[in-house]
Parts: sequence; structure tokens; C-alpha cells
Amino acid sequence: MDIIADVDGKLVPFEVKYRSPDHTRLADLKGMVEFCEEHGIDRGYVITRELNDFRTQAVPGSRLATILLNIPAALACYWLGRSEHETTNRGEA
Repeated sequence: MDIIADVDGKLVPFEVKYRSPDHTRLADLKGMVEFCEEHGIDRGYVITRELNDFRTQAVPGSRLATILLNIPAALACYWLGRSEHETTNRGEA
């Protein structure tokens, strides 16, 4: 696991796979799958290099029907930065 965000008390895991899409298959994400199962998380994010790599992967046999979503690194950076900015501004109000 590369990043674990705490969003309003909920763990949100991110795995960075800044490689070709061939390296973002479930076989390459065993740690992410294990973390999600251990912590009761039904959704994780895989940060990828390709700008058009938006897809979901269902984890077969998952007791939680876990879904992993691939998102491009540029979007992930924006999303995490925006989330941090909004959280910080909420605390100042």
C-alpha cells in the first residue's frame, strides 16, 4: 500500500502503479486486495500513468465485493490536493 487517506474517519487506500496498464492487473495488486479485506474496505484506487486509464476491477471471491478503480496520476494528484485544501479550509472557518 502506498497511500492510505483518512477521509472523515474512513480509510481510503491508494496503490501507485506508474507503469504500463499491463502492471495494474489484480495479480499485481495483492497487497491492496489483502489490505481491503483485512480492514473491511470495499473500494480502493490504483494510480496509473496513462491519462486514459479509467477502469474498474472487481476482486473475485471478495466477501465485500471489493472494487478497485484505476485513475490517472494527474487526476489523483488533483483530487487528493483538492481534498486536503477543502479539509484545511473547513478547519479555519
